[in-house]
Amino acid sequence: MAKGEDLILFPEGTSTDGSGVVPFKSTLFSITEGLPEGRRMLIQPVALAYPRDRQGRWLDGERREYYCWFGDSTLVRHLWRALGLPGAEVEVRFGKPIAVVAGASRKHLAHAAWLRVAAMVAEANEGSRDGKPAPGMVRSEATSETAR
Repeated sequence: MAKGEDLILFPEGTSTDGSGVVPFKSTLFSITEGLPEGRRMLIQPVALAYPRDRQGRWLDGERREYYCWFGDSTLVRHLWRALGLPGAEVEVRFGKPIAVVAGASRKHLAHAAWLRVAAMVAEANEGSRDGKPAPGMVRSEATSETAR
């Protein structure tokens, strides 16, 4: 970070069935603490969503289990099963970057990033037959450009 290199974090700290996004772990945003005055840092919210299979069918309910790794499934068992499937559509969405200012609260930054990622995942999943929002799912993107 001191050399200006990028860092990628997956701040959910867990995996889900992909129908929503659980609140982010604010501890991972502590890397922004101690930012010197005048130093610029951006958080780039990115959402990965697996809404449909290759035939365009929504991955609803139990069908998500084939592509999303979560719960008690072991990684090896999941990968073995998933690699034998015909594939799924993966949507990668980039939200509006969040400018970090000196003294920004890691909890506020985590919440602001979560709002943007959750909104993008909800949008990608809009129209699925199950139609039930997962716990923590949000429907509209936050508009704040700078987290304080």
